[in-house]
Amino acid sequence: MNVETNGVQAKVEKLDWKDKEARDALGRFQVILAAAVVYGGATVNARWRHDGLVDCILDLADEDATILLAYEQFHEVDSEFFDVAAAAGLEFSQIPENQQDPQWCSPDL
Repeated sequence: MNVETNGVQAKVEKLDWKDKEARDALGRFQVILAAAVVYGGATVNARWRHDGLVDCILDLADEDATILLAYEQFHEVDSEFFDVAAAAGLEFSQIPENQQDPQWCSPDL
């Protein structure tokens, strides 16, 4: 895992967003980092999936949590996640490209 490779102390686990019992067992966190979790496409029920992700974030986040979401829009339906998140009371903002590490961003993304 990348955590081990970089010598970082962290706990990394798979989590089924729909498994409320598993979410509850983890507790709540001040920081949530997620990457490549927003995705769509015409063949997938994106609304159901986005609702599950938002529920998961709400269950895991402390009252003042920071949620860092690495995201690249592939399909128009992907933006629906942000509509679902906003309706649930989550606030979000984009980090301007000039504040991103140039090693990890690209103008074609």
